[in-house]
Amino acid sequence: MTKMAAANPEGEKKEVVLDKKLLVAAIDFGTTYSGFAYMSYNDFADKTTENKDKKVSAPKWSSGQLLSQKTATALLLKPDKSFAYFGFEAEQKYSSLASADDEDDDADIRFGDHTKWYFFRRFKMLLHSNPELRRDTKILDESHKELNAMLVFSECIKYLKNEIYKHINKELSGVKSTDIRYVLTVPAIWDEDSKQFMEEAAVQAGIPLEQLCIALEPEAAAILCKELALERNEADGVASFSKTKAGTKFMVADLGGGTADITVFERQADDSLEEISPASGGPWGGTNVDKEFEIFLKSLLTDKVIDVFKSELTGRIH
Repeated sequence: MTKMAAANPEGEKKEVVLDKKLLVAAIDFGTTYSGFAYMSYNDFADKTTENKDKKVSAPKWSSGQLLSQKTATALLLKPDKSFAYFGFEAEQKYSSLASADDEDDDADIRFGDHTKWYFFRRFKMLLHSNPELRRDTKILDESHKELNAMLVFSECIKYLKNEIYKHINKELSGVKSTDIRYVLTVPAIWDEDSKQFMEEAAVQAGIPLEQLCIALEPEAAAILCKELALERNEADGVASFSKTKAGTKFMVADLGGGTADITVFERQADDSLEEISPASGGPWGGTNVDKEFEIFLKSLLTDKVIDVFKSELTGRIH
């Protein structure tokens, strides 16, 4: 068993015992894209298993004719604030709602009615260094309607949790929800308030605290790098690769949609990893390119034109 300190919803620290579960499921909640993967504990613990990555299960998400290992971090809620769609489906449905023909008698939704729904995307950065972050913090959707941020985050995590359970039971019968350890990854540069917010959102999504582990994204990547054959060796003109040796230093640069997370590790003689440079970075992710492009368009066409385009023409341009 592994022990860890975790914060409960009241903010008090308590010791949580992490016992071995049948499966471990990791949720990657990203700014732009999200996904999950899972693996059985027996497959992980089996030292004779070759190519352990083949034992990791991860679904493929469909976006039109394309398949991806992640789906869009997008949430669509109905006008009554109940869940409707997540991911590529949320984007596609919102687009179809926005492009409903107001002259079509068979249309379920009239043009403009999409503004009654709640559509969120690229909202994770709300948690980055937000000094006013609280449980009742509000967030704006695409049409500037306000909703509780905790609700938005928990609905996304709940969807991913349910999808994990659905996929596992397609492969393994008889697995109970209590048989799964959930790992939720967060940026290392986030402050404690942001990490606790994600933890509480996961609990509200139906993941018991005793089944939840919050992991730092660069640390998870570093552990993988430690297990991979990355060190090049050459003998008699023949190249081969092996695991890194003790004393090897390597940098993990996690360049995401919202943040850039940079950490340096050193492999120790006991096979552990030591962080030799504190995590650094900032809100320098790929979505900033989009923001700068929008600023450029507004400088050419004015704020009013771009705002009208975003609010009234969503889904009508193909």
